[in-house]
This record gives sequence, structure tokens and C-alpha cells, in this order.
Amino acid sequence: MAGLFNTLNISKRGINVMQAGLNVTSHNISNASRSDYTRQRIRVQASSPLTTIGSAGQIGTGAQVEMVERVRNTFLDYQIRNENSALADVNVRQNVLAEIEKLVNESGDVGLSKMFDKFFDSWQELSKNPSDINARTIVLQEAANMTDEFNRIYNELQESKNDINDTIKNSVVEVNSILNEINELNQKIQETSLMGNQPNDFLDRRDMLLDELSGKLGISIDTKKNNGINVTSKDINLGNLVSNKNTENDLRLTFVESIETGGGDFPKDVTITYYKNNDSTDENNKVELVIKGMTSENFKSLEKNRVILSNQEGFAVDSTGKAITSKEIDNSNFSSLSLSSGELGGLQKSHLEIDSFTNQINQLAKALVFSVNAIHSGQSSATSGGAFGHDTLPFFVNSSVAKYDNDGNLINSSDVANGEVEINAGNISINKELLEEPLKLKVRENDHMFQDGTKNNLDGQGNGERALAIASLRETLFNISDIGKTINSREDFFDQTKDGSEFSNNGLSIGDSSKGTKIESQYKNIVTTLGIKSQEASREADNFEDLVYNLEISRMSVSGVSLDEEMSNLITFQHAYNASAKVISTVDKLLDVIINGLMS
Repeated sequence: MAGLFNTLNISKRGINVMQAGLNVTSHNISNASRSDYTRQRIRVQASSPLTTIGSAGQIGTGAQVEMVERVRNTFLDYQIRNENSALADVNVRQNVLAEIEKLVNESGDVGLSKMFDKFFDSWQELSKNPSDINARTIVLQEAANMTDEFNRIYNELQESKNDINDTIKNSVVEVNSILNEINELNQKIQETSLMGNQPNDFLDRRDMLLDELSGKLGISIDTKKNNGINVTSKDINLGNLVSNKNTENDLRLTFVESIETGGGDFPKDVTITYYKNNDSTDENNKVELVIKGMTSENFKSLEKNRVILSNQEGFAVDSTGKAITSKEIDNSNFSSLSLSSGELGGLQKSHLEIDSFTNQINQLAKALVFSVNAIHSGQSSATSGGAFGHDTLPFFVNSSVAKYDNDGNLINSSDVANGEVEINAGNISINKELLEEPLKLKVRENDHMFQDGTKNNLDGQGNGERALAIASLRETLFNISDIGKTINSREDFFDQTKDGSEFSNNGLSIGDSSKGTKIESQYKNIVTTLGIKSQEASREADNFEDLVYNLEISRMSVSGVSLDEEMSNLITFQHAYNASAKVISTVDKLLDVIINGLMS
């Protein structure tokens, strides 16, 4: 009797195992279209055997389901998340470089290179007929077109920087949201695992979020007991972003809304503004923090990064991870967060790409200003020398400084001369006084001795020596690469101890710099370098995309649902279920023979 009942129990267990298999197979089939779903399978083991005395010893009692497990390769997950961070990084940089290429727009006759040609050509034509008002007007118009193009490029570059900052802010909010959800799932997973269950669907959701998070920044994952994890960033050494316990110490990211500096040189105090938990809807969340004695290097990093670490309450943390609740902090205890990979890392690096290109455009603008203004005025310094002590009628001016009366006359030439050092591609403009009265242009040999060209009574109307000298700037070699470094003014530009060009004969002769390049050649080199960098970023992005795609295919081959395989499993479980049911039916007949046969 015990033997038959044992057989009955074995078959019952078999039916239960096959029922579990059918349930899992059905679950797999139902989720086959989901890319974030991990195929599941039952892990079956033999149930505890019976020990019989005096006969066969241990007799099997069938099988039972130990657990329903996910089919997952953690090494592939690790590889995908690493490469996903690198792919997101290079994709951002590729997009930014492509945007800069569009800004340059060197197709047709609208690029700066063509405008340089037209500008210098117009001076060449003016030198042939310096008294022609039409030729003078063309010079000014070509110069205005060129400065407008400088302004457009600069302004759109600044707009791109603002767009990057907005994207950084949105990414920071998304990262914190992902981290909060991972934290909640982490706790649920541990609670479920602690009760002896396998939280497969929670684990799938957490893995999907981890994949998404890896696209934002580089992460490391440390697995703990009960399926818990610690999530850290490769670029953060102050603590965890997600902890399997003690979650109140987890770190979050905060976007710096504004950066304000006072006057003077670095080191100096810098005020930043941020909102606790990035919630700008409530002014009570607004925090202003003064960083005392910030260095120039740290300031540049802050401008580039725009992200700081904060605690769960939203307060920024210092270099030890402690919340900054005071209104001031010393520079030595403060740092911004620089990320090496992921979308955020790529966005931060994009600031450098834009700043680099902006600086190169600014250098070109200043080279034009220093050289043209020097010849136009006959002065190698904007603020001293010459017939009037400073350049009283510059050709190019700083539009943010220059002021005019109702008749278009420049009324603050001294301020404009001092402000020449601050000229960049964004504020370079033509002196409106010259636009109003082209005859004031200084184009003759001795025009530098007079307030403007109309007052020269020494040279004949056919003298165009100064215009010719400006036209010759096209072929002159200037030390452009050191502008903003050792060269900061017109005087520096012609200082030969700083590898500047030689200024002689009241500007009618400009010598080549020993380490110089032509203005147009420098610009073409900038554009060429930009194109090469853009192509390299594009190739790198394609390579990473192929790598991630192949890794995803490998992961899908392991974890993805194959309908053919599931149908095969379905048939296997069906036949096994039928077989177990047949055994039960057979045992039932045997029991009926024994019981009913004895009664008869």
C-alpha cells in the first residue's frame, strides 16, 4: 500500500512541476515582445527520498521546483553598461561638433573665409581709387557683413552652451529620478528575497533602470545578499548613489543654476545658486552659496561641469561628503562633479569643445581688430601714442562700450580705446561714425596725423597707401595662437619680445611674426581641425554603436525569449503532465483492484 501511495505522490509532484513549467512558459510567451524582459525557467531538483529498511534502501519520491530563475549573464550586463556609457558620451560630443560645423557654414559665399577675401579685396580696390565714396562704402559694408558673421557665430555658440546647460539640468533630474526608483526597487527586492521568493520581475525592472542610468554616467554595481546592490559612480568617491541599507546617506546630483563672480583677479569669491532636489518651483528651495577664494582652475571646472553632489535633503556636500548648511565654504572644501563618461560626461566635455572653438574665433576677431585698427590709426597702441594720445577713431570697436551722439559721432573714444582689449567675436563691430561718414576713413599715407580722413591736407586725393597696407594684411603672418595668453592688447600684438609682428612707418609696414600664420589660413585650419574632430567622433560613435549592438544581441541570445524554444518546452511539459496523469490513473486502478478485490 505504502509503495502505491508513494507512486501516487511522485506523480502528483510531477504534475505540480509540469504545471509550474507551463506557467513559466506562458509568462515567457506573454512577455516575448518586451526588450527589458529576461527569460525565466524553473530549476527542478529531486525531492527527499524515502529510506526503506531491509529492501532497496532509498527510493526516489519524485521532483519539486526549487525556484523560478532568470536566465541572465551578469558579465554581459557589465560590458553593456560600460560601453553604453562610452557610447552616450561620444554621441553627445558628435552631435555638438556637428552643430558647430553647421554654424561655420562654409558653403557658397556666406562663410567667414569668403568674407575675409571680400573684406581685403575691398581695401585693395579702395587703394586704387581712395577718393571714391562708393569704394569706401563697399569697404564698410563688407566689414559690417564680416562682423555680423562673427557676431552670429559667437551668439549661436553661446546659445548652444545654454542648450547644453539645460540638457545637463534635465539629465540631472532624470538621474535622480532613476536613482530613487532603483532605491525603492532595491528595498522591495531584498524584502521579497528575504522571504524566500525570487523577485524576477522587480529584478528586470531594476536591470532596465541600471542600463538607462549607465547611459547618463559611468556606474559600478556591487551585489549584496538577498539580491541587494550598491550603486556607485566611477567618478564619485564620497559614497553610494544607491545602498542596500542605510539609504539616508545616499548621494544625489544637483544642477548649479547660476554662477556669479565679482571683479578682480582669481582667487576670489564666487556665488553659486542651486535648488534643493532641483525643485525650482518653490523659492524656499533656493540656496545661495559663497565659495571663498575660488581659484581660476576651479572656476573653469565649475563653469564646465555645472553639477555638484548633494545629500538626500538636497543640500550640497563638501569634499568629505558632509552637508553644507552654512552660507559660505572655503574653496579647498568645495568641488564640482566632473564625469568621465555617459551623457552627462559628454555634455560637460562639450563645453570644452564649444569654449575651444569660441576662443579660436575670438582670437581671429582680435587679430583683425589689432592689425586693422593699428594701420588705420597709425598707432601700435590703442591707449597711448600717436597724434592724440589714444586711438580716437578706430575702425573696429567694442559694441558694448562704444556710445554715439544723435549724429552718429563716437563720444567716448577713450573708453573705446581701453575697451579694445575686451573685444571678441560677440561684440566686434564697425565704428558707426565711419558708417555715417565714409569720408572719415583713414586711407592715405598721412591720415594718421589727423582726427579723420577729411582733415588731411598733406596727401593728394589719389594717395591710398594706408588702404593698401590694410589690404596687405591678407598675406601678413601674425601670432594669433598666443592671443589671450601672452598677447592681450594691441601693444602686445606688436611686441616682438612676445613674438608679435613688427610695426613700423606709422603702420604702413607690418612685419611677419616668427611664429605667425595668415588670418585666413588660421581660420581654414580651425575649420579643417573641426571637420577632422567631427569625423573622428562620428567614427568613434559608429564603432561604439556596433559594439553595444553586438553585445545586446549576445545578451538577447541568452536572456531573450525564443518562441520556438518556448513552444518546444510547452510540448515537453504537456507530454510530461499527461504522463504523470497517466501514472495516477494507473495507480488508481491498482488501488481499486486491491481494495475492491479484498472486499469481494
